[in-house]
Amino acid sequence: RKKREEEQKKQKELAEQRIKEGKAVFLLRKAIQKLTAATPESMEIVQKELEETMKLHLEEAGSQKDYMKGEADKYLEQTKKRIELLNEAKRKAQEKKEADEKRRQELEARAKELLAELSGLLDMAEKGVEQLKETATPLETSDEQTLPEVEACSEAVEAAGSSCKTLIKTCMDFLVSHGPEMKEPPSVGVAVSGPSELKQLMARCLTRINECTKLSDGVLFAVRAVKDAAARRVEATKK
Repeated sequence: RKKREEEQKKQKELAEQRIKEGKAVFLLRKAIQKLTAATPESMEIVQKELEETMKLHLEEAGSQKDYMKGEADKYLEQTKKRIELLNEAKRKAQEKKEADEKRRQELEARAKELLAELSGLLDMAEKGVEQLKETATPLETSDEQTLPEVEACSEAVEAAGSSCKTLIKTCMDFLVSHGPEMKEPPSVGVAVSGPSELKQLMARCLTRINECTKLSDGVLFAVRAVKDAAARRVEATKK
């Protein structure tokens, strides 16, 4: 009977030991498993938790102690390498983002510089249009002028018109030559809502070019019509 009791006691102790080992192994595996989902941000916490779990339960793993120690070391090393690769990729991505943003700012600055230059050329073209209109002003009373007077004024208007068209052509040539550089550079990771400053500046320049062209063509057309009407009046008086 005593022998049986000792055997039962031994079996109970072994069972308790297996339960204890099983629980220790479970807790160790759980801590090791967390390494697979660790991120650069959570790595420090996960590693500290593993170290605490190893400290508390590794000895309790009994026959699986060495195996669990090896598993923990292996997964920890793999995770550190993975995190290192993630950090390196993140660093490179950040460097690229910063380089792209710097390039975007350089392109934007260049575009604004060119648009300012185009705006200066348009100022000259608009002054040319105003001079053209002033030159044509005397023809508003063409009925009171002789044909030679109308022809002389028309000749001055044509000269002013030619000068005006040259100024407008300079603007157009500049636009064709530098158009791609004046476009909005690609944004870096930020969605732009509504027209950008560059697009608004470009739109204003295009509107000014069209307005100069329309006004100068209108003045020249009207002056030529006045000249033709004056010539017809003179012909009519000869009949």
